[in-house]
Amino acid sequence: MAAMTALENEGDRIIETLVRKLHTSFILPFDREDALQLVQKLANTLDYITGILDILCLIKQGKPNAWIKQMIDVLYDALVIQKKAIELLPKLDQNRKMMFEYCEQLRQLEHKQDKYYRQGLGDLFENEKNAVRILKWRGVYEHIELAQDHIEDVAILLRNIAIKYS
Repeated sequence: MAAMTALENEGDRIIETLVRKLHTSFILPFDREDALQLVQKLANTLDYITGILDILCLIKQGKPNAWIKQMIDVLYDALVIQKKAIELLPKLDQNRKMMFEYCEQLRQLEHKQDKYYRQGLGDLFENEKNAVRILKWRGVYEHIELAQDHIEDVAILLRNIAIKYS
């Protein structure tokens, strides 16, 4: 948890630096407004990912079940693809098709996450008899799902930037 908190703090410092540069002399291949939105959406994603770890530490309910592990795997896959998509931004004109492909992959992963979320909650409600444990684990499921939603928000913005600069 300490390592994740340190990473979140480093991410916040990077975001502050980017915003400061955007308001001064930083030149991008797309609008400053789009860049600010991208930074904000990435910050939201980072906050939710950190929140997942916070909740897991706070609830003290033991190891996550298979559904949560699958959801974390999907989240990880989406973050890897998101990173690849963001790396295309400096040469977007040459990489537009690949950007669209990455954004579509992110959309599909969000749908996969929705499926795991619903199935995992169904399993939790059916098999867990302790109401307090249900509430605690439901919070973990929801936080993972919301982190995935924020990744999809980034993908939508990236796709819109690619369209805008076609």
